[in-house]
Amino acid sequence: VNSTGSVEVANVDATGSTMTVTSSAGDILSSNAANSLSVDNITFNASGSVGTAANPFVLIQDNSSSINIDSGNGVYMKTATGNLKIDRLVNTDGNIDLTAGQDLIVTTATNALVGDNISLKAEFGEIRDASGGTIRFNLIDSVDNGSVSAYSRVGDLAMVETDGDMRVGVIDISGNLTLTVDNGS
Repeated sequence: VNSTGSVEVANVDATGSTMTVTSSAGDILSSNAANSLSVDNITFNASGSVGTAANPFVLIQDNSSSINIDSGNGVYMKTATGNLKIDRLVNTDGNIDLTAGQDLIVTTATNALVGDNISLKAEFGEIRDASGGTIRFNLIDSVDNGSVSAYSRVGDLAMVETDGDMRVGVIDISGNLTLTVDNGS
């Protein structure tokens, strides 16, 4: 689907399929909080947001699923059960809010997570980078003092702020925590 305006997505049950949605001048939205997407490979490209805080995209994934996101103003995604695996997430403004029923797996070796506020939650699992390395992020909201928050019930967590000061919201994990700042305090 290609659109110059915003796109609303309802329930999609297309296991084994690929879905690409592009909004060159708007948002990609879930039409309501009860909708779910069951698609193996998803690509979202939006000049605005992908999902909203009130209506995040609810995904049903298997271990081979692939999600790639380019967003201009925030990303809101979750799984009710199971893992949430993000292969590529590029966001230029707004918040990132990712919630997994089990493990939250993000790839940040090439592209750090960028957002005003970044919230990562693994309700019954761990938060980790797909490569096994440190989760890289960059808080860009210097006006309202954006922060990074994390919640997980399994494993250690290592995170690095790649450019600027690190502001921490709430971090509640069961293992060891390592926080590093490359360029800032």
